[in-house]
Amino acid sequence: MSKLDILQDWFEKVWMQGDMDAVDGFFAPTVSAHGIIDGLEARPEDFKEFIPALRAHTRDVEFTVLRHIDAGEWLWVLVGIKARSAATLEPMEFSGQLAIRFEGDKFAEAYNHFDFVSFAEQIGAMPPDTVLLCMSGEQLSL
Repeated sequence: MSKLDILQDWFEKVWMQGDMDAVDGFFAPTVSAHGIIDGLEARPEDFKEFIPALRAHTRDVEFTVLRHIDAGEWLWVLVGIKARSAATLEPMEFSGQLAIRFEGDKFAEAYNHFDFVSFAEQIGAMPPDTVLLCMSGEQLSL
């Protein structure tokens, strides 16, 4: 199984089907994942809490690999995510990037960046055009 196949299996089983029992099987014992939440180094147990929290806001999640580079033990991927808002059933779209180092067929190190501002806008947690508003000097109320 290629690194890309393993990642797509991760998206399918864990993110799309919500199988949290499958999480541990994807990770090497000394895994470190960065970037999901600023300053947090995520472990498999963190994903078991984080993924259901995100899934609670969405329905019909689909991941599409838009670009990838397989280089030795590293895999770089640009993904498009489509879903429906759980609250409104309106379509949602956002993107993410991952750099994953593999040890054999397991994730050993990962750097993630997802457009969570767009995600938050589309679930109604932030106003539309949040980034533009902030760049123009507007401040969001806390």
